[in-house]
Amino acid sequence: MSKRQQPITQMQGILIHFLSVLEERTAAGEKLSSEIQELQEFCIHCADQLNGKDPSEFSYLDFQIRNGFLAYVYQGISLEKISHHRAYEPEKGGDYYSFKDYCEYGLKISVFKAKQLMVSARNTLTLICEGFEILPQSYSVAAALPTDITNANGDLINDLSTAEAWAEAIELSGGKPGVKHVNAVVHPEKEAPNTVPLSDSKYKFLKEKAAELGLSIKEMMSRFLDFCVDNFDDFINHFDSKVEPETKSPPTKKRKRRKASTKISSSFPNEQNYILYDDFTSFSPDTS
Repeated sequence: MSKRQQPITQMQGILIHFLSVLEERTAAGEKLSSEIQELQEFCIHCADQLNGKDPSEFSYLDFQIRNGFLAYVYQGISLEKISHHRAYEPEKGGDYYSFKDYCEYGLKISVFKAKQLMVSARNTLTLICEGFEILPQSYSVAAALPTDITNANGDLINDLSTAEAWAEAIELSGGKPGVKHVNAVVHPEKEAPNTVPLSDSKYKFLKEKAAELGLSIKEMMSRFLDFCVDNFDDFINHFDSKVEPETKSPPTKKRKRRKASTKISSSFPNEQNYILYDDFTSFSPDTS
């Protein structure tokens, strides 16, 4: 058996075990949740009907993979609706008295994650409307983007739009943006892998100069570094001429260390006024 086939065989084994466990739990009277039942049906279909011979299998599985990439968008939209309409309340069909209880006890997630899912859904929908083909592959990436905020006239309030930040993250990452690339764009003052931390003023300066040249920041900096490589010696000479010479501090005088006293002082203030006894039995009480 080749190494390439080994993971598939392991997956088939865990599928069989997974289905047998669910069958035992169902036979014992346990009621499975709706999402587990849906997953069970999918696993049964994969284990029994997909054998690699039907050409339509690829399209089916590819759809499942791609649909899963944007699952957080469906979750975020649903959470927004439930939160806005308070659909979690008992009189509206739910079993909870607060959105926090619904998240923590019903979904087993924190309220923070629920809000992150809602933000990520809004940001991804914005990117789809802007025509991006490359979309965030997880809610954490989408949530790291700035959310567009508009005023009553529909004008954008925030300095960096969702689309602008995502476009720069794509360019910075070479087409595979992650959280670190988004953070490097949104928070340039913070250090990120493969990036140089810049203050807001310096980043704004680079952005303006790149716009004047009709280039992206990445392309402009790449050309600038190429220029520096060719003229690096001149740069070093120019830099060294401006460096002030170091001033040497005067040598410090070495202090003489005091010699430790070897004289052992007596524990008595005046030893001659005390009688030293070698025989301690003389201190014992008279028992006669």
